[in-house]
Amino acid sequence: MKTFTIGKSFKFDAAHYIPDHPHCGQVHGHTWTVTIELSKKLGILPDTYMLLDFHELTATVENLIEQLDHKNLNHVIDFPTCENLALWFRSRLSAWFPDFEVKVTVQEGTGGFASVS
Repeated sequence: MKTFTIGKSFKFDAAHYIPDHPHCGQVHGHTWTVTIELSKKLGILPDTYMLLDFHELTATVENLIEQLDHKNLNHVIDFPTCENLALWFRSRLSAWFPDFEVKVTVQEGTGGFASVS
């Protein structure tokens, strides 16, 4: 068995604040980058020679990003840190793609990032 992985990165712009945080407590914005990786253990690739069509992954992730783009993330997610955003994406994508191991990395601007799998 081999582990096959596909992935794709997406960007969106949104504001947030971290309540009671000395530096991030005021509303401010970022360009966020979300990288999605889907993995599956297989003996061979399916007849399509693809683990999953990128179009299907893109349509699903863009549907989620639509809920966040140009919004105040605090209105959607409690404590919208990179870690919590990664969890938010992963929980939804795991429901859409239950046969895959889902890894999500969220990067805040050009700075730090957090991953969950």
